[in-house]
Amino acid sequence: MQKDPVNPTNLRLTVAGNKPITGELRNNGYAPTFYVGEELTVKLAGGLLQENYFLKQFNFHFGCNDTVGSEHTIDGNTYPIELHMVFWDNTNYQSYELAAKGEDGLAVVAVLYELPMANVNITNPNNALEKIAQLLNNIVAENSNHVVTQSSGIHIEDLAPLLASPDVADRFYKYKGSLTTPGCYESATWFVMNNHPQISEMQIQAFRKLQSTKAHAQGPNVGRMCNNFRNTMPLNGRQIHSNIVLF
Repeated sequence: MQKDPVNPTNLRLTVAGNKPITGELRNNGYAPTFYVGEELTVKLAGGLLQENYFLKQFNFHFGCNDTVGSEHTIDGNTYPIELHMVFWDNTNYQSYELAAKGEDGLAVVAVLYELPMANVNITNPNNALEKIAQLLNNIVAENSNHVVTQSSGIHIEDLAPLLASPDVADRFYKYKGSLTTPGCYESATWFVMNNHPQISEMQIQAFRKLQSTKAHAQGPNVGRMCNNFRNTMPLNGRQIHSNIVLF
């Protein structure tokens, strides 16, 4: 791993007007996916990115039990659910579709959530995750969708709190790779966050209720979306950079 602790540039998420996001939440059979209604509202900058990137969609990968779910591992550890926030470069590309096929057109922030220790309750549940978990009841069936308005009160910055804090530098691993959902475009710069917000057991159970005919062709989980993660892939010569300082 190549480390860049000398570069102080923080990865930063900003939301125009600090408003709740709007859009459409879909069960596409692969992952519960939120497509942002007002593009160019949520911006990602810093972290060695040369341009500003804007949020197109975010989706979740999760396990049928608490021991699996994440597509990335850190020090060999897996997590029960992983969020992917997909951003596109609108400086060099006229649309998300062109950016997805172009060089360095996408940036993806991966957030790995963890459950609290056994017999420990979350005293302050993640507000955005709580609202999304409630909305999932509207898209349990495959190919269903639900329009999300500002009244739903989802603040995207709450999904990765440290990214939106101007006073705190979140730590991440950065590498060049591809999307892990259909399309699988090799145009993504990945940022895997080292901070792991907590998710409650009740929240993750809402994800596990989702139905899908695409996730499993056979076995005990046929008809369920859970375990919709791609196994960790070999590096194949790719370098991983980190702004984590080791002492």
